[in-house]
Order: sequence, then C-alpha cells, then structure tokens
Amino acid sequence: MTTHESKPVPEPIPAEPFVAESRWPRSIGAASIVYAGFGILFMLLSLLGIFIGPMLQASLGGIKPVPVPPVLIIGQSSLVVAGLALGIILLAGGIQTCRRRPRGPLLIKVWVVGRLSLLLAGLVFAFSTIEPNLEYQKQVSEAVEEMLRERDIPEEQILANLPAQNISRQSMITWTISLTGAFAIYPIIAGVLLSSSAKREEIAGWAEGE
Repeated sequence: MTTHESKPVPEPIPAEPFVAESRWPRSIGAASIVYAGFGILFMLLSLLGIFIGPMLQASLGGIKPVPVPPVLIIGQSSLVVAGLALGIILLAGGIQTCRRRPRGPLLIKVWVVGRLSLLLAGLVFAFSTIEPNLEYQKQVSEAVEEMLRERDIPEEQILANLPAQNISRQSMITWTISLTGAFAIYPIIAGVLLSSSAKREEIAGWAEGE
C-alpha cells in the first residue's frame, strides 16, 4: 500500500489592513474654492465700486459728485488687485488639493502668507488714511444733506436719516479691526491645518499630476 506524503499547505498571506481615504483634502479644497470664489467676486465688485461708485451714487441719488481723495483710490485699488491675484492662487490651490496634488496645499500655504500680509497692509493703510476717509465721508454726508434740503425735507428728518454724520475716528477703527479679524479667520485655520506633521507626510505621498 503506497502512502502519499501530504504537502504542507502554505500559510495565507495576511491582507494589508484597509485604510480609508482621508477626507480632509476635499474638505479644505472645497472650502478654499468657495472662499476664493466669493473673494474674487467681492474684489471685482470692490474694484468696480472704487472707480464708478461715486458717479453712480451721484447719478442715482441726485447728489453732487464728491471726488474721492487720490490716496484712497490708489491704495484701495492696489489692495483689491493684490487680493484678486491671491484669490486666483487660492482657487487653483483648492482645485489641486481636491485632486490630491502636492501643489495644491503649497498654493494654499502661499495664499495664507500672502493673505495675512495683505490684511496687515490693509490695516496699516486704513489707519494711515483715517483723516482723508473721514473727510470724504463728511463731504458725502453734506452733499446728501444739501440734496434733501433742496427737496424741502424737514430738518429733523434729514438729521435722523444721515447716519454718516455719526461716523467717528473710533467707530472707523473698531469697524476696520473687526473686519480684518473676520477676514483672517479662514487663512489662520487653513494654515494651521496644513502645518500638521501628519498632513505633511500624507501630502508627500501624493502623486504629481496635471
């Protein structure tokens, strides 16, 4: 009787543990795309308002045109153009991050540094131009007041409907600081999230692509 030796059964190769795909690239990428989209739209409207706003206000409101001080036009338009360029960088970074391309987080980091620097520059500009800004607001208020008097509006009603007369140095400083702080929230959040060592390691493993 012939016996056959049984061949050893190879041990099964253990399967690699399943690692779920991280969700943060799409979250940060999508948030950056939305933020950039609204930012670009806001910058375009701001740029439009800087140059045609006073004329449009005068034509629709029936008040005498009030010239904007050149320092305000030059400074504000420069900040807006820089913000528009940064918005395009953030948009590209958000798209690339959603696609898990290493260039995406890098562009977002570039935007974070640029955006915070621009906010600081805007803060310095706002503080240094408080006087011409207040004077411009005063002139606009006086033009509106003159127009209302020409239409025989009662004096008490005129004073009640001219909130610009109550604009003060302190209120302008408070408003500027509050607005700057609000605009700084997302850049700080994005910068902190992308600076973690775990995310840097994951980004290093992403494949380059078009």
